[in-house]
Amino acid sequence: MNSVRSLAILVLTVLPLAVGCGTTTAAGPAGATVAPASAELFLSVRTDSGSDQWKQAANIFDAFPDGDKAIQGILDQVGAQGIDFARDVEPALGPETAFVGLDLSKSEFVGLTQPDDAGKLKALLANADEELFTRDVGGWTAFADSTAVLDRFESAREDGTLAGSSDWRGVNHEASTPNLFTSSTSRGDGSP
Repeated sequence: MNSVRSLAILVLTVLPLAVGCGTTTAAGPAGATVAPASAELFLSVRTDSGSDQWKQAANIFDAFPDGDKAIQGILDQVGAQGIDFARDVEPALGPETAFVGLDLSKSEFVGLTQPDDAGKLKALLANADEELFTRDVGGWTAFADSTAVLDRFESAREDGTLAGSSDWRGVNHEASTPNLFTSSTSRGDGSP
């Protein structure tokens, strides 16, 4: 399995559940200022567990019978891999973590974050099933399965970023309330 996708699954399942125990700009998720406009997929997750959005998500889990047991079960599974959420995952991520699909048919994904602790991010990425490569891109740590994917990511950015795209600004304006998750897909030509 693609290691960037594996990390995305970890972030998307563990973080919302761990809340029970991202930064945005006026134009939307800050990661959109780094992601290329031609991205086929953009998914931004607020990874600041102290945000209002995470507190709201925690309230949803509290409404389910045994919701706390479900959360603990997932954290235990992650812990069985030697990963502690509070110690290893949370400090490895900044207030926002984004996943960019460059070419979905080739499973080319790039992760983006501004880690609170760069050493923790390096250690977390080292636990991936496959080697991940990192690079600083516009003040963000970009990570992918190969340097070639990172090269394509940077090359695609030369034609503009999502935040600079009028299509993205229009879609993002329609959903101007800060959300826990923000996503966008395109037809492969840069348009949503």
